[in-house]
Amino acid sequence: MKHLILTLVVAHFSTLVQASTDVCEEFKQSSMIRLYESYMDLEFKQDIVWDNFSLSRNLVLLTSNDYPKCLVAFHHEDPSRSFLMSNDIGISSWWTIDITTPSYPPIEQDLIKLIKGYKEEKALVMNVDKNLFYQLNLASHEAFHHFYQTSQRVPSWHTYVDREELSKKCYHDLPEYKQEADTLILAYDLLLQGHVEASKLFLRAYNQARSTRYARLLNVLVASNAGQIGCEEAEAHMELLEGHAQFVGERIAIELGLSSSYSIASDYKYSLHFLEKGWLEPFYQFGSLQLHVIRLLDKANFIPYTQDLYLSPTHKASSLYQKINSYL
Repeated sequence: MKHLILTLVVAHFSTLVQASTDVCEEFKQSSMIRLYESYMDLEFKQDIVWDNFSLSRNLVLLTSNDYPKCLVAFHHEDPSRSFLMSNDIGISSWWTIDITTPSYPPIEQDLIKLIKGYKEEKALVMNVDKNLFYQLNLASHEAFHHFYQTSQRVPSWHTYVDREELSKKCYHDLPEYKQEADTLILAYDLLLQGHVEASKLFLRAYNQARSTRYARLLNVLVASNAGQIGCEEAEAHMELLEGHAQFVGERIAIELGLSSSYSIASDYKYSLHFLEKGWLEPFYQFGSLQLHVIRLLDKANFIPYTQDLYLSPTHKASSLYQKINSYL
């Protein structure tokens, strides 16, 4: 009788495992995964938007609320698309995984084995259920932080800045930054239409407004990991950290046909209202928009320029607004 019960239990467990495996195989073959795969195939074939970075060349772990116990690994060098089935994947709230550093909750051993199987130490988690433009934009943004902006690459002068203090002291308390936003958006719009010389009139106004703001902020300091630093330097740190990632996400979405330059321009016009209300951290928008402008002014040299940004010896050498000024 005991043998019969044990046999039934083992048979039931085997059925459950097979059923779970079939569900994960179903997720692996689903239209959501196929659609993501098609976009990554396209991105892999496109010209890169930034020095030595693309989303498809990194390990991405795809999840879905419809398949809560399944995870599909996407790496362009492995067309088989591995999957992991678990009772508790435990990564629904994680955007990035680094198996070399401690984490809480601990990373499941099967997941560590899966990542190591790709000869990787890091992976990005992405949910495929939501708006694909938003998800791919965010995935590219976070992947850029995770895979590109590593401690081995960021400039020696870079430090982490108090975001809230920077936003309030260096932007929101001064009217000039609203003028900066307005003129930069207008310049970008004109560049998209091919009106280069007209755009430069607004770029000069933009640079003048920023120079005026910096002059007014000469004695204002912001907290950072390196101690108290001035607004111009603090802004350079955060435009590098978040503005670059914002640009990469937007540019990859454009290359994949999920957005357009005109749509991005429209989004920035809309966000101007929120900038004026002080509801946004402006270094995201300013950093990215300046990079869009620089790319339009000098497409041929843009990729080498993105590499130079991370080799710059000082924050002034990587200043985006000074780079724009060099074209005027």
